Amino acid sequence: MSAPYGTLARIQTMLGADLTLKLTTLDATSVPADVYAQAREAADSEIEVALGQAYPPPYAGLSDVPPTHKLIQRISDLLTCANLFEARHPEGDDAKTYRTRAETLLARILSGEYELDGVPKASATDGRVGVSTAYVEGNEPLFAGYDADGVDRCGGY
Repeated sequence: MSAPYGTLARIQTMLGADLTLKLTTLDATSVPADVYAQAREAADSEIEVALGQAYPPPYAGLSDVPPTHKLIQRISDLLTCANLFEARHPEGDDAKTYRTRAETLLARILSGEYELDGVPKASATDGRVGVSTAYVEGNEPLFAGYDADGVDRCGGY
């Protein structure tokens, strides 16, 4: 991941500075900046895993240049809020609400209902067809579809 998709400033706008500080201060030894960074990293990793189904790494257009797509920023902020609430209250309504809102937006992207302008989609040859657990030398899994070198490992299936 190149850069965080969301910002602390937007989290503070969404939740307020006081609540953000309370959520990032888990105990006497926690460092709020570290708690926030972990929540943000987990959120952005989740986005990349979800979008990996439709968009090839390095997710050109999601971060850095051009600037992060506004919808991805929003999803990242929502997931970060969910992660912060979950750290304090794992079964709380706030955590569930923020997570549901983010997952709904991700689902709309993956279903094609929402499109990310300027972000290239994965092609059929990007190796995202599936995984076989068949034995191969070195006990490595065999990835179905096309490998990065263009080799079709599944005979077109």
